[in-house]
Amino acid sequence: MNIVKESYRIDTSEAGLVHVQSTQIVDNGVDMGGAMWFERGNLRWVVDTLKACVTTYGFEKTATQAGQDSLSVAESGHEQQPFVNLRNRRPAEAAHPGAFTVALTKPLAAQFVDELDKL
Repeated sequence: MNIVKESYRIDTSEAGLVHVQSTQIVDNGVDMGGAMWFERGNLRWVVDTLKACVTTYGFEKTATQAGQDSLSVAESGHEQQPFVNLRNRRPAEAAHPGAFTVALTKPLAAQFVDELDKL
């Protein structure tokens, strides 16, 4: 399965939250992307942990529970095409509840974390 198009959009228009919408079209036409919501108060953890994942070979999964977010960052894929995975689980009573995953190739993840770092 090859990725033919990959992108993301960051939206901070909802007070206190960061919304990410990713697109990852694979060669059979399926979009493997999705939505992600997390509290803006957890932005520093997300940025620092994503930076570490992007720059560290064989990054170990790292997780935190803060506010209504259960966040984790992990590397997946194979050596020729590693992915950076940001996951979050928000409880039913939270704004935008659910389980979310954004998986980006390392080059796009580096761009993503740089943009998040500017927020």
